[in-house]
Amino acid sequence: MGTTRETEIMSQAHSNSARRTAFTLVELLVVIAIIGVLVALLLPAVQAAREAGRRASCVNNLHNLAVALHNYHDAQEVMPKGSQRRGEGGPPPWYLTNQASWIARILPYLEQQPLYDLIDFELEPGNEGVNIEVMGTDLAIVRCASDTAESPKPEYAPTNYVACSGDEDDVYLYNGVFGMNSTTTMGQITDGTSQTMMISECKVAAPFNKYYGNGLYFRCLAGTAKPIFDHQGEPRGFSWFYAQVTQAWNYNTLLTPNNSLASNHECQYWSDRSAFAARSHHPGGVNVAFADGSVRFVADEIDYDAWQFLGRMQDGEVVGEY
Repeated sequence: MGTTRETEIMSQAHSNSARRTAFTLVELLVVIAIIGVLVALLLPAVQAAREAGRRASCVNNLHNLAVALHNYHDAQEVMPKGSQRRGEGGPPPWYLTNQASWIARILPYLEQQPLYDLIDFELEPGNEGVNIEVMGTDLAIVRCASDTAESPKPEYAPTNYVACSGDEDDVYLYNGVFGMNSTTTMGQITDGTSQTMMISECKVAAPFNKYYGNGLYFRCLAGTAKPIFDHQGEPRGFSWFYAQVTQAWNYNTLLTPNNSLASNHECQYWSDRSAFAARSHHPGGVNVAFADGSVRFVADEIDYDAWQFLGRMQDGEVVGEY
């Protein structure tokens, strides 16, 4: 009898212990809810950390490009042309001449001598023949990790880095470091190298831009042109190599960084006049490489006058905090 009673007591204790160690449905749901809240709290931090890493990589790219520009200047005693176009007259049309970009010209200083050696800088148009292989070559150093877009023109490898021509919409009348057929020397940057922008960012194919005649071009600049769809426009940053059109290689300071007025599309008057903003996928602003080789983050809310001062190289203005 005693043994049977002891067995029943032990069995009941085991049963109670089993019930105590199991989760009820309510407890399980509470645990899942807590885990969900923790994940929701941690996810933005993880995303922010990843973006910080991508932004740091972008800064490094810009710094290396700036150093390459300095090395080019040391060797050639002049900065590379933003793009090159011969004068009108004689086939092929002047707007289809060689026009290899400023990036193409500094390849030897980016440890890309073999790729540089493939380029025929005399070939017209510049995006044909032996240059086809070059212009289709992806270069990690000209891509920001925060922008994974591909060029809508599959024969070209895109870029996120564009050169500053100042606050003129005509790249022949550049007052920044780079322009069409530009021949800028360090000695001409009289505002000081730490006060003068050289390179910033653009988003690949965002926004698209559209060619306008004279009247509609100024309507576009005013932000009153009709919205366009991707297939109606031309993509920004579509090629690091071929700089026939300014959306591939240039930005100016007519628009502040990530300007919202032109968020649907930006404006171009044929292939030499344009209003292209510096743009990036980094929250709140863009990275900028200055003529002294430094790279700084410039906020979208920068004062418009200060932004224009930083784009010009000989205006005599000194910009403080921005």
